[in-house]
Amino acid sequence: MPSPQPARRSVDVDPVAHRAAQVEIERLRRMLYRMARRHGCSDPAVLDLSRRLDALIVGWYRAHRGGEAPHPGPATTAS
Repeated sequence: MPSPQPARRSVDVDPVAHRAAQVEIERLRRMLYRMARRHGCSDPAVLDLSRRLDALIVGWYRAHRGGEAPHPGPATTAS
């Protein structure tokens, strides 16, 4: 028998703040892709931006999805 999923709590979401966070996440994501193409994925500035973006995404999930960030999926490699 599958284990029950924890109940999500009801979250009051400010639609303006919600959209602003989504816009900022997308802006940083595009910036990260550009930097990674130019400088490589192991460049310190790319890694720093990646960490900033990760923190923003986790914060968004906690604020807008009931307090729990999603579990990361399995790592995949490009073929």
